[in-house]
Amino acid sequence: MKIVPTRSDLLLFTTTIVTTAVVMILAYDNWQQVRNANYRVEDSRQALGKINAISSLLRDAETDQRGFLLTGQPGYLEPYQQARQRIKPEFETLREVVSQNPKQVLSLNRLERLAAEEFEELSRSMELFEKGGLGSAISAVRAGRGREVTLEIRTEIERMRQEEHAIFEQRLQDAEREARDAGLVTALAALGLFVIVAFVSLKFKQEQQAAVAASQAKSVFLANVSHELRTPLNAIIGYSEMLSEDAEESGKRELVSDLRKIRTAGRHLLELINAVLDLSKIEAGKMELDIKSFDVASMVHEVVALLEPLAQKNHNTIEVRSSDIGSMYGDAMKIRQSLFNLLSNACKFGSGGTVSLNVVRNSFYGTDWISFSVEDNGPGITEEEMMRLFEPFARLDTAVSRKAGGTGLGLAISRRYCRLMGGDIYVKSTPGKGSTFTMQVPANLAERKQQQYEPAPPQTIHERYAEASAAGRGDRAGRRS
Repeated sequence: MKIVPTRSDLLLFTTTIVTTAVVMILAYDNWQQVRNANYRVEDSRQALGKINAISSLLRDAETDQRGFLLTGQPGYLEPYQQARQRIKPEFETLREVVSQNPKQVLSLNRLERLAAEEFEELSRSMELFEKGGLGSAISAVRAGRGREVTLEIRTEIERMRQEEHAIFEQRLQDAEREARDAGLVTALAALGLFVIVAFVSLKFKQEQQAAVAASQAKSVFLANVSHELRTPLNAIIGYSEMLSEDAEESGKRELVSDLRKIRTAGRHLLELINAVLDLSKIEAGKMELDIKSFDVASMVHEVVALLEPLAQKNHNTIEVRSSDIGSMYGDAMKIRQSLFNLLSNACKFGSGGTVSLNVVRNSFYGTDWISFSVEDNGPGITEEEMMRLFEPFARLDTAVSRKAGGTGLGLAISRRYCRLMGGDIYVKSTPGKGSTFTMQVPANLAERKQQQYEPAPPQTIHERYAEASAAGRGDRAGRRS
């Protein structure tokens, strides 16, 4: 029987031959693109290194100038001059690397101008110190733009770092994609290429449709669950208020305290339900702040009172240390929720010890910050766990964590709240000895909004907080509640 190729068979055969030839020709070109993509990745890596080097040199110059003013020792002048000489070549190298990015070039021009202005301010204060002593230098520093320039420099450096990091990630993804495509094109220079490409395309489309369906299902689920839970919770809160009023009127005051706790717990649970939805809002960029003035001590007292039963359950004691913090202008609900999450974690993971809450008001470069440090004697956190600690639904893989329960949303939402307000949450932990979580937020969010402030690098804020806390630890009068 003679087999006569059909028109579709001939078309498929011809297409296969042509495609195979084209694939072999394109293979070399693909590998060239892989090499170029790797070069671009290396450029971004070098740019990030130079940005960090410039930031380090500027910090060194500030430190050495400050050391000279405080001690008058000429030994600080040599590293200061070295930093001033080394920064110019770093700027030149960075300019070559980012020359293809107009946005980075503009930022670099601003940064170079600000660096020159800062060195002028530093040199002028040192000259005044040599002529008129420390008093003249301090007066010049206060009257000059030194602090403003320093903040502008760090903001600009962080902007460049974030921009270059985004470029680096994109280039890294591009390099991986180019390498993957090149290997795929080279390996599949045959008829199976069509089958694999079709299968991958179909699979991708199915996964995309499944992802869209899952996202829609999640939205519907959250909306339905929140509605079903809010209705009985609102009833619980309403009835607890009515019962509390009836108890007061009938003279049964011993029941009022318990009824108020029921009402407070119901409201807190309602806030937790809202927090699940807030996480989606934050990730979508639709979360807004409710800024108003409130008393910090009262807010802390409310949170601690709410957590007393949980602390007693694990035989813990909550100890509060604070000075005269006063009031702050911010989003009370988000700050209270974040503090509640930190303290509740400490009470759940610690056992038979003291959960310490240290509330401090510090000032960095003319801006007040409120710091809440929560220390526990729990099992601690390993470095591997620290990498995913603030991810949504992340939980520690320990027996204590499994016993404590929880959704794994508390820390993720708390950090997103703090960063939305221009602050952050930091953690220090030693496995087997406990952990310390520090939440820092600006004391006046309205003022920060007017300044259009971009949060400083977390490491910078944390270092300043540590220095300020160490300096003022001996002067603060502790108050326990």
